[in-house]
Amino acid sequence: MTKQREKTREELTAEIEDGKKKIRQFENREKVLRRKLSIVNNSTHFDISKSTLALCCVLSAAQGFFRF
Repeated sequence: MTKQREKTREELTAEIEDGKKKIRQFENREKVLRRKLSIVNNSTHFDISKSTLALCCVLSAAQGFFRF
């Protein structure tokens, strides 16, 4: 086994900056996803029983047009 060479201060600084950049990217992505989820939750407020009933109505109406 060969001994790994020591990294220079510049290389270590570059790795740290790259790590910070990735963390910022993940944090920003999380903010965007949380914002989208909040918008969906606040705007839809759909009731699962109503949406199931609506789906059943659509399917029963579609049965007249299509053979399942």
